[in-house]
Formats: sequence, C-alpha cells, structure tokens
Amino acid sequence: MLKIAFTFLILLAACRTTPPKNLPTSPSNAPGPTGTRETPYTREIPNVAVVLGPGGAKALAHAGVIKALQDNRIPISKVIGIEWGALVAAAYAAHGQSHEVDWKLYRLDQVDLNSKGLFGIGRNDRSIKILDGYLKENFGNIDYNSLKVPFGCPSRNFWTGALVWQQRGILSDGLRRCLPFPPLFQIRGNWLAGATSSRAIVEQLKNEGYKLVVYVDVLGPTLPFEKEKLSDDPESVIIWQEVQRSINEAENLANEVIRVPTDGILLDRFGSHKELVQAGEQEGIRAASRLSAKYGF
Repeated sequence: MLKIAFTFLILLAACRTTPPKNLPTSPSNAPGPTGTRETPYTREIPNVAVVLGPGGAKALAHAGVIKALQDNRIPISKVIGIEWGALVAAAYAAHGQSHEVDWKLYRLDQVDLNSKGLFGIGRNDRSIKILDGYLKENFGNIDYNSLKVPFGCPSRNFWTGALVWQQRGILSDGLRRCLPFPPLFQIRGNWLAGATSSRAIVEQLKNEGYKLVVYVDVLGPTLPFEKEKLSDDPESVIIWQEVQRSINEAENLANEVIRVPTDGILLDRFGSHKELVQAGEQEGIRAASRLSAKYGF
C-alpha cells in the first residue's frame, strides 16, 4: 500500500503543469545571484546557475562536468542538485573546488553501495541510513552559511507532496532529505528527493534573476534499469518516466543544456564512477567552449 501511495503522490505532483513561482523553503539564507560584469569594452557577462539533474549512480558524471566548467573558467554563481545530483553539487559548493568533489567521490567507494537487493529480496531494508557515516565524515557540521558557492536541493514531503528547498542549517541534514528516491533507496521518514521537480527548479532560478540557467542531464532517454528485472516493480517504471518527463520540460526552459551520455550504466552501478566522471568531463569541455564563445566568459 505504501508503494501505491507513493506512486500516486508522484503522479499527482507531476500533473501540476504550473509549478509555484517561489518554492517553499527552509527559510533561506542563501545569497541571491551575483551581479553581472559590464564595461564599455566587454559584453555583459550573465550570472550562471547550474542544475545537476537526477540519475542515481549516473549523477556521479556531474563531477566531470563541474571540473571542466571550472577548469575553463565558467563562473558558477549558484549550483542546484536534484536527487543524487545533490551530492555532487554539495561537494562542490562546500569549497568551490572541483578536486574536493573528486576526493569525496573517491571516499564514496568505501561505502557498501553494491546493487544486491536493489530489486527483489532485501530491497525494503535499503535506506539512506547506509550513508550516515559517509555524510558525517565528509560534510561534518558544515552549515549552508559557510558554503563557498550558494547551493540548494529540492525535497518533497512524503505526506503532503510539498516541494521544499533545503538550503538552511546543516548541509548533511539537507542531503539526507534530498537523496532518497525509490528504487535505489526506500523512504524511511517524511522526506524524499524532489526528483520530478526539474522544471520547477529551472523556473525558480529564472524568477530569482539568473540570466543563464544551465541544466545538466545525465539520465538520458532510456530507463536506468535492466528490463528483465522490472516485471515485479512497475511502480519504479512509472516513477522514472515522470522523472524523465520533468527533465524534458526543464531542458525546454533552460538557456543551455549539457547532456552526458551514460547509456549502458544503470542507476545502482556506483562502481562505474571513474567512467562516469570521464564522460562528464568530456561533455563539460565541449560545453565550456560553447558557453565561452556565446557568452564571452
């Protein structure tokens, strides 16, 4: 019954064709967009918000994109992470350095995130608590106030369906609310990742005044599961179809889109992070060249 209720909640949320202009928030202390630079000799440089989309293990490819953008001096005024994109976004926001993201992902290898039980027997025991030690060790008591780059991630209240920005208080607490999403992690509490909120996030950033919103898509058009394992889990198929629909709508609204090809890698294959980071960096380099030429970075 809980799975059926969850699926209904996701579909209900996805049917809202007009997202709220201002998402509810844990009262925000995040700074607004930085001003643009303009001189008589250069074109106006837009403030940049980067949205790292959902995708389970595929989201680790975002680390390569962030590295390429930073190496090529694309200024990031704000970074938003959705579902597992939140982990990469938070790792970057904490210090404003891409090598810190690499280090934190390296340490993620020490966590037992194998795919045993992801489908079938044992999956109901898989919860976000498996990351408690990792989040404490790598994010400690970092406060949103101390972040080098403004960051937020969306979560959804399981009982009300309300979409809420996590951008105040202790960073690791916010991540615990923004990461869990079936079937990778089952819901244990009131919060789950706002994985179907891509469109609402892009609209919110534009309402905040960001002139250049870059959406990074690592999920792609195919379902991130092995088809032969889906017959006993139709809810996951429906849910991730809604995730993809939201991403498509967000890409139509964003100013720029970076698509990282991750075909052949499933959402629970965390051991593929080196391959994913490399794919992200390659696409990030191409995107940085395009952005530099188009916007004058």
